Amino acid sequence: MSDKKVSVGLDLRNSESGSAPGYTTVTAANGQSYYYKYSGGDDGNGNADNGNVSVKQGKKTEVTVTVGSDPRYKVGGVFVNNDPDNDITVEFNGTQATLTDSATDLEDNIYYKVTVCDTTANTYFDCDPTIKNVPDNN
Repeated sequence: MSDKKVSVGLDLRNSESGSAPGYTTVTAANGQSYYYKYSGGDDGNGNADNGNVSVKQGKKTEVTVTVGSDPRYKVGGVFVNNDPDNDITVEFNGTQATLTDSATDLEDNIYYKVTVCDTTANTYFDCDPTIKNVPDNN
């Protein structure tokens, strides 16, 4: 089977630029407010199929998250919750993170969380939840 690729954008704003409709507010480690909004994916909100990425066994799925155009923001980490078979690999560098599910199993409810570093303010914050991965039983 061919691979499934999902592209996701992550737009970020700091407290100086303020929020906008559709943005989620988070508090960074330094106590300042930040705002984020996912785009792309299959539903236009950074999630595929209303928050789900359907993975069929034997079909590798790759999710690429790209942080917006402001160079002060970098991906500082990506965390995966509930991957008992450890078949999801994570790579990140600069403004991009890639999560690859090798599809060797069908875990339920796998969540990915992206940690963003603001290199100007020397702080970090989580953009979560992002993508929920559920098996496609068809």
